[in-house]
Amino acid sequence: ASDVYKRQVTLITSRVDLRGSAVALLHLAGGLQERGIDVQILCRGGSLLPLFRQRGLDVRTLEIYGDSILNVFTWGEIVRAIREHEPELLHFQHPNLPRLARALSARLELP
Repeated sequence: ASDVYKRQVTLITSRVDLRGSAVALLHLAGGLQERGIDVQILCRGGSLLPLFRQRGLDVRTLEIYGDSILNVFTWGEIVRAIREHEPELLHFQHPNLPRLARALSARLELP
């Protein structure tokens, strides 16, 4: 059989504003995509959003209720977006997201 296996990764961050973590995420996502990996980015938007999309990256902006990505309403939206993409790996690019990372990884049984 000549089925080609497509690797998929979901990258999660808070915002993609002009700062080091967002620039690092842009390079990481671009590099993965260049290597044939299907990359999905989940974020709250931000000033670099047009640049991410200009580079052909699949960016999904999340509706955030309140001022935190860590709330029950956002949680459901994140879970739905991840399940739709069916990634093999989750990557969290934000220092305040380890609790969310552990919870989502456990719930979705993804590293």
